[in-house]
Amino acid sequence: MLKSLGGRTARRLAPRSIAALEEVARLRQEVDGLRAALEELRHRTGAELTELRTALEESRHRTGGELAELRTSIGEVGQGLQESRAQSLRVGQLTDLVFSRLADPGTTGDRLAAQSRA
Repeated sequence: MLKSLGGRTARRLAPRSIAALEEVARLRQEVDGLRAALEELRHRTGAELTELRTALEESRHRTGGELAELRTSIGEVGQGLQESRAQSLRVGQLTDLVFSRLADPGTTGDRLAAQSRA
């Protein structure tokens, strides 16, 4: 009873102070709730960050392997292209030789004469 009488008297004498104290208690609960929510967010964000880092490492590993395969394929294509160019050059040289011999009447006639003698 004395406690309630003292509370009523304090409320009449200093209503703003009592309201401020009640507001402090309410704000304290709100801050505690916000801290708990922040801690939960930190925990979830940390877990998501770990998942993202793992996915990034897996992607880098997979991409690195694919890049190595691509470089190997490019090297093989380059070698094939060099071989093809060399063969093409050789075919061109042989074609030039054949046409130059066909154009030279003495070369063709000498061959025919040699073949007919044999």
